[in-house]
Amino acid sequence: MRRYRRVASTIAVLAMVVLAPAYGAGAVRPGSSFVSLWQPRAGKSRIVLETFSLQDGRPVRTLESLPSWPADVSSPHSSDGSLWMTVSSGPRYRNDTAGGDPAPSSCASRVVSFDPATSKTVTRLAFPSSMLVTDDVPSPDGQRIVMRAGGCSTSYFNQYLLVDDLRTGRQVTIGAAAAACHALSSAAWSPDGSKLVFAYGPATSGQENQPPGTCAEPHPSGLAVVSATHSSQVTASQLIAPTPGCTYQSAAFDRRGIVGIEACTQGTPRQRGGVAPGVYLGDAYLVQLDSRGRLLLRLALKPGSNPGTVVADPRTGLVLVSEDQGQEQRHTAYDWVWTFDGHALHNVGRYLFDGNAVVTAEPW
Repeated sequence: MRRYRRVASTIAVLAMVVLAPAYGAGAVRPGSSFVSLWQPRAGKSRIVLETFSLQDGRPVRTLESLPSWPADVSSPHSSDGSLWMTVSSGPRYRNDTAGGDPAPSSCASRVVSFDPATSKTVTRLAFPSSMLVTDDVPSPDGQRIVMRAGGCSTSYFNQYLLVDDLRTGRQVTIGAAAAACHALSSAAWSPDGSKLVFAYGPATSGQENQPPGTCAEPHPSGLAVVSATHSSQVTASQLIAPTPGCTYQSAAFDRRGIVGIEACTQGTPRQRGGVAPGVYLGDAYLVQLDSRGRLLLRLALKPGSNPGTVVADPRTGLVLVSEDQGQEQRHTAYDWVWTFDGHALHNVGRYLFDGNAVVTAEPW
């Protein structure tokens, strides 16, 4: 039996979201811009959906205002002219101890699509309060969606991938039986929609001694490539291993195989006592692999990736690389955006990091 409901009606306002009318110039040529969450005046304005030029990184058009805390809005993903996002909140914390002792059934999650041409928002999926869902990514044909999902009070360390067929309601789960306290990134689709790639770090031992709502650091994340058409588990043996001392943060399929971002311990600013386990705020790299996971190219990014995100534009083959520099640096931290043509990185823009909205480039 399905545990959540499918919604087909068009709405102008979500229960937890107030969307302002769109404004600005007209539509831009496909492939000439990217879209991201953004706060135009750091710390002093609402978070908005903004389009940016891929030529010089400048903001072009504000599409919509978005909710602020306690609601959380995932990065937008384009599908058939609309932008798909997950709007979620919770869990509620019952005390101020380590981990906060999150309360069960205190979450709210919806997958919505927003049409900039009409300023209409459609709720595509609504989930029960016992679940927390985020990071929805539509398939290339727009018929399926993959999300990170978990229990409301345990979602930060027991997430799995949930694939939903929007036509039939058929579900596929990936990693649903994994040991708690693993690391899991959002997933990316292969061009034909048959496979998914994502970063996954197996849980370490000794998790049972952690306070409620907390986890010990997992093992470094490798890359998993799995079928998108049937349920499966993720095993350490099937992972594409990162460079020693590094962890994968994000990955996508591109025309040469797989492209990913590695963050490393080497170069991490040292505090008293050295670098804590599981801290990867040093050197960072864009890694190009072939279809079998063999290394073809490794290019340096800015240090302190926290995190980095890579996506491929299925229309053009262009890869967009975003990096949120950690604030634990000895210099000013920025959000950086590059394009990658399979051989070299080309900087598009940098945006002063304000500790709130992270500029993460998505094709538009």
